Parts: sequence; C-alpha cells; structure tokens
Amino acid sequence: MLAIPSRDRLRRGLRYMLDENEFLSPHGIRSLSRMHNEKPYVFRADNEEFRVDYVPGEGNSYLFGGNSNWRGPIWFPINFLIVEALERYHLFYGESFMVECPTGSGNMMTLQQVARELARRLGSIFLPDESGVRPCHGDIAKYADDPHWRDLILFHEYFHAETGRGCGASHQTGWTALAVKLLENTMEHSNRSEQTRREAQSDAPKVRGAISSQHVYEIRPRKDRRGLDLISDQLPLGLLWFEGPDAFADAVNYAKFCSPSHATIIRLFDESGAVVETHRSGHAQSIGNLGKFV
Repeated sequence: MLAIPSRDRLRRGLRYMLDENEFLSPHGIRSLSRMHNEKPYVFRADNEEFRVDYVPGEGNSYLFGGNSNWRGPIWFPINFLIVEALERYHLFYGESFMVECPTGSGNMMTLQQVARELARRLGSIFLPDESGVRPCHGDIAKYADDPHWRDLILFHEYFHAETGRGCGASHQTGWTALAVKLLENTMEHSNRSEQTRREAQSDAPKVRGAISSQHVYEIRPRKDRRGLDLISDQLPLGLLWFEGPDAFADAVNYAKFCSPSHATIIRLFDESGAVVETHRSGHAQSIGNLGKFV
C-alpha cells in the first residue's frame, strides 16, 4: 500500500487487507492477519521453536519489550498511512476502480469510500455508544458512569483488534492523536456528503461525449480565522488547509491540479455560508469581495 503497486497487485492486496477474517477488524487494520490465530507461523531450528501467533491485545512475550505488541493490534501510524494511500490511489484511478469491502460482502466501494470506511472504524474506538461506553476504555465503568471521568479520553499506544480497548501506554498523544484528524474529516463528510452529491448531480456536464462527471470543491473560511479549507470528495482525507495571502489562489490551483481531466465547480463561501465566487472549468463568476476571507 505504501509502494506503487500495479492495478492488479493493488486489487489483490486489498482483497486480503479488507477481509474481516484476515486484516480488517471492526476498529481498523490489524497489524497481523487473524488467520495466524488458527494457523500460526512456526519455525524450528536447533531444537528450538519460534512462533508468530495472532495476539490482538497485549503481547504474550517480551520480544518487543514490555507489553508492546505488533502481532495483531491496531496501530494508528500504519492505519493513517493506509487511509492516506487509498485516498491518493483514488485520485489516480478514479471512480472506475472499485473493490469489495468487506471482502466477500458483495458491497463494492471506490478507494475513497474504502478510506472513509477505515476512518470510520478507527474513529469508533473513541466514540461512546448509547450507554456512554467508549471501546478505548474497555470495561472500566467509571469512564462511562462517573461525570468526572466520562469525558476524559485517553490516547493509548495501540488498541485491541477485536474490542478496540486501549493497550500499552495510555498517554500516547503523538501518533494516536492522528485519530482527531480522522474523526474531523469523518464528521465533515457526514455533514456535507449529501449536499455535495446533489450539487454534483445538478451541475453534471451536458456536453455530448463527456467522459466523466464534474468534481465539486468548496472553499470555506476556517472558524479559527486561520485561512481557508478546501473541501471535496476528490481530496486526500477530504479536506486541505490553506493559509496566507495566496490561500484562495492556491486552493483553486490545487483543485484544478487534482481534477485535470474533469469538469470542475469550485465555490468560495463566506462566513455565513453564502457563495461569493464560483469557478466553472476555468471561468470565474464573482459575487462579492474576497479580501476579508484570505
């Protein structure tokens, strides 16, 4: 996934990665296939036996030091890189490249949709259910029942591949903080995906012989007033941040770079949510003053 596989190799690799009996867990991508639970790899040499078993939680040996374990659990650094790689492969292959997710389900998805499904599963580790229980806290009841504890979120080193329970160090706010980015983009997409689909359908190209649908981009001022967000289903993780005096021009140019062979609609919104400028396949229609947004 982090190399440059051919189309066929990518499809074959995803068949295993998205198999719930192999790498795909309810909470992300396992660091070792679940198949090794029943079929561990065993190597014998000099009257000694060395094994690679599927261990979804804390390690059962000191091979990795302490209770650390790379033989099954969910680790955020690798999962985040996989999500980003899928988004970028989607930019190259487009809507025509679809895979079964999960494998064997009959549910076909684009690589972008697969990336979002992985982000959703990873984000679920930290989200409470109807009773306030978050998978990351395991069976510790006070994180769900005690008002002084229930809003305390711990960023564990890694997570149990079957339950989502946090394992290892409990304050790993380095790589596990990537969960915030995945949750942010998941929420942004859930709020805007239906609106974006409607806009794309209503503005679909009418020109005879058009080979693909239009790509829709939104440019919105950030709530913290630190530049602009470029938002689209076509972007890696759905959102990019631009800052500085050329933020608007940079966002427009990047959108065009991402969709060189597609008709595009690029809309700039003001802080109230109103459209103040629209670009359509290289033509701009200005409705208001852009200065205060960039």
